Amino acid sequence: MTRAGGEEAFLATLLATERLPGPELEAYQADLIQRFLAHAAANVPFYRDRRPPTALLDTRSPAWLDLPTISRATLAAHGEALRASEMPPGHGAIRHLSSGGSTAEPIQTAVSGLDVVGRVAVTYRLFTALGMDQGRPLFMIRNRAYAARWGEDRVFRKWGFPWRDEAELGDRVHMDIDLPADAQLRRLTERAPSYVNTLPRNVLGLGLESRRSGMTPSIPVLIAAAEYLAPEVASLARQRFGSHVIDILTSSEAGPIAIQCPDSNLLHIQSERILVELLNETGRPCAPGETGEVVVTPFYNYAMPLIRYRSGDFAIAGGPCPCGRSLPTIERFAGRRESMFRYPDGSHRLPPIDRVAISEWLGHQAWQLVQTGPGKTELRHEPATGRGDAADAITAHVLAALGPGWTIGLVNTPVPMTGGGKRHYTLDGSS
Repeated sequence: MTRAGGEEAFLATLLATERLPGPELEAYQADLIQRFLAHAAANVPFYRDRRPPTALLDTRSPAWLDLPTISRATLAAHGEALRASEMPPGHGAIRHLSSGGSTAEPIQTAVSGLDVVGRVAVTYRLFTALGMDQGRPLFMIRNRAYAARWGEDRVFRKWGFPWRDEAELGDRVHMDIDLPADAQLRRLTERAPSYVNTLPRNVLGLGLESRRSGMTPSIPVLIAAAEYLAPEVASLARQRFGSHVIDILTSSEAGPIAIQCPDSNLLHIQSERILVELLNETGRPCAPGETGEVVVTPFYNYAMPLIRYRSGDFAIAGGPCPCGRSLPTIERFAGRRESMFRYPDGSHRLPPIDRVAISEWLGHQAWQLVQTGPGKTELRHEPATGRGDAADAITAHVLAALGPGWTIGLVNTPVPMTGGGKRHYTLDGSS
């Protein structure tokens, strides 16, 4: 079967499984888990001494929950030992990827061809749910290395279902995220209406520039991935571009983890290709409404099996979605731990600041709100070019958002992005 044929078959399966009754979806997932664990135990040096179970386990059972997790540090230290020595037939060529480097040096990972098919197929399911016109252009606004990561074959010159005639498919346009926002908006205006896939910090930049310049290209669907998408940033995109904004929780190690439902604000976990656990600080599963770390076990990446990998992302557990899909949900992405503040009650959560307002007051996005100690914050920013009263406006806003007992200082200093080209607007710098 060709890759395109594999993706078409995978999509057909996904459109059926997303509405299976809960017990049937769990049985489908359990079969994938069992085969994955057996492969890891037999072919991956890292697991030979650790002896993961090869018999079927209930992933809610104490036996599963007591299995050790893998951290980013483990992956960095034991990357070669986590690669499979043998691969079963049908899993395709192995691709080598680099993690985004949000908080540390990027890590090299490997993914199998079959895992890539699964990653792509769940996005096809999103295209189907949204009824996207596959003849329109899709702008992939990322860093320059993004296109080179995947190559320039037919599948990545065009977007949409590759089993359709290429003449029916819209262009996949790779645009450098470091282009000034006004240049990006002009190109989007030239090809409007078009779809966009980019980072949330770029969504903010495009929205702010649209307010400044008045350029409002039609972007019917805007997909934001790889960073925390603040609700006020999504609202800005809806206002300026008429966008249906879709948030995707994803990582280079695991691919798409959860995708926002087109019919609600919940994010559907992509359970046919990945086991997702939300674990609280005691290592136990979160109840709906509780925040926990996202721990993943991707089923199809036999090239580098990860069993219970701690992603470093935190999310709030969700309940049933009213859309009728039976896939479990995340209420919302809560950010990374290093971006959360420590509150007097012992909780960790993102401070509810308005990223749009602060950026407008300063006249740019080069800023970061840092917790420097219990109840102490510091807004680090590059020289303001916006409102003359930016310092007073920001001080009043942050203190109102954080609540009683907090202080803030403003410091004029360079605020670079991460090595992976991401911008973290909040940081716990007190530990």
